Amino acid sequence: MPNINEMIPSTSKYVSSSEIGQDGFRGTIQTVAMEDLNGESKVVVYFNEAEKGWVLNKTNAGYLEALYGSETDNWIGKHVALKVSMVEFQGKVVPGIRVDYEAVQNLNTQNKHQTAQDMQAPADPRPEPTSEAVPF
Repeated sequence: MPNINEMIPSTSKYVSSSEIGQDGFRGTIQTVAMEDLNGESKVVVYFNEAEKGWVLNKTNAGYLEALYGSETDNWIGKHVALKVSMVEFQGKVVPGIRVDYEAVQNLNTQNKHQTAQDMQAPADPRPEPTSEAVPF
């Protein structure tokens, strides 16, 4: 039988932990914006590879600040990896979204190596593959 989250897709414009799934998510930050959610201003991160925004909490903001600094304009174009972890929320332990700090560091290391190789290697005449946005 299919997963209930596949049978009844979320209509929210923000991603939930059930949409991240066990495989996690890797993306590139497109924009960081302040948005009103139920009368509260929240920071929302949007990715090139996804349709929905990710509402940033204090813990995840701290991870991104540790990776890329406190100026959110400097986060644009940077890589992020997300995973589902069990977290405490309102006194209960529930699945939540967390920055996969190790995976981000690996992505950044790979990209540094790739950039160095690109500077040395001749350009590939083949067009780059296109990727569609993930469902969330």
